[in-house]
Amino acid sequence: MTKGIASWGWSTVPQAQLGGRVLWFTQGKVLGGGTTINAQIYTRGNPGDYDAWANEAGCEGWSYREVLPYFKRSEDNDRFADEYHGYGGPLGVSVPVNPLPINEAFLRAGQEYGIPYNPDFNGPRQAGLGHYQLTVRRARRSSTAAPPRTNAAPCASAAIPRPRRSIPSAALSATPTCSWSTPASCRPRPRSTRR
Repeated sequence: MTKGIASWGWSTVPQAQLGGRVLWFTQGKVLGGGTTINAQIYTRGNPGDYDAWANEAGCEGWSYREVLPYFKRSEDNDRFADEYHGYGGPLGVSVPVNPLPINEAFLRAGQEYGIPYNPDFNGPRQAGLGHYQLTVRRARRSSTAAPPRTNAAPCASAAIPRPRRSIPSAALSATPTCSWSTPASCRPRPRSTRR
């Protein structure tokens, strides 16, 4: 999954804090990018990191409160609809429906040890243990490459079949891109629409 024809094969520079180890940064070389080949774990990262990019690195528009509306708009969360989560977006998000007994035993053991249970790592806090949310909708992988869901019939099969045009994948998203060469280049901007 980290190398080969379906992945860009990106890696980090040697990490001094890890004894010079290089880490793989898997991104799919397919429509949908990482959502097509990743392990389906839906986690946004630490809000403090976003705030540091905005406040310390000068990346305007990247604070957690400024990017949170985009996360909410993108997700179709089957469990949470609150100040941290949205419903009706193109990316299905759910919790494991049938976790393995060993997973449940691990969670119980952690709680007995004193680690607090956290039902939502993308919510108000990240500390604790619990099940990760997954990019899964109705027991199927949910990818940004999948057709959007309709809100007309939320309980029926909601995927709308539509023909795919020959559109370069870079033109399908207005996701912010970032060139990390200077802090000023961290401002969100649409991807190119090369034809």
